[in-house]
Amino acid sequence: MPIESPIYSIRPSRIFFLKDYLIVAFFAALYFFLPIAGLEMQPLTAYTIFGIIAFFIIYVETFRFSHSYKITPSQVVIEHGIIQKKRDSVFLSSISDVNVKQGYFARFLNYGTIAIGPTSGSEAIQMLGIKNPRKIALELEKLIHTYEKGKRT
Repeated sequence: MPIESPIYSIRPSRIFFLKDYLIVAFFAALYFFLPIAGLEMQPLTAYTIFGIIAFFIIYVETFRFSHSYKITPSQVVIEHGIIQKKRDSVFLSSISDVNVKQGYFARFLNYGTIAIGPTSGSEAIQMLGIKNPRKIALELEKLIHTYEKGKRT
């Protein structure tokens, strides 16, 4: 099947990693406010703080860079990985349900996970950290309905 141009091309939102960014902000504040408070910072402490900050920033950006979700007129494609890319695709005709998972803060900040359940009984495929997940899920359901309707005629 020829490669279709995506209707939606999505990456995990940075807001999905808010906890990680708050940890970075805490350690950055610790690094800058310890000397202001008159406490001497040892070099090992400074290196440890920089290491923690770098780890979280690299982790978040690597995850965002290595995950992508594409919705085309006939399928949903999920790609992840940096060195070894893995590609999962589900045809719209084989999707039985589309679910949105959001906790309290996720609803408040408008991000969540979209779980796509294939009809074959295999495990649901998840699209993590999606901004406006209800809108994307609704559009996906419309596409499935349009695809099914076009298949019948």
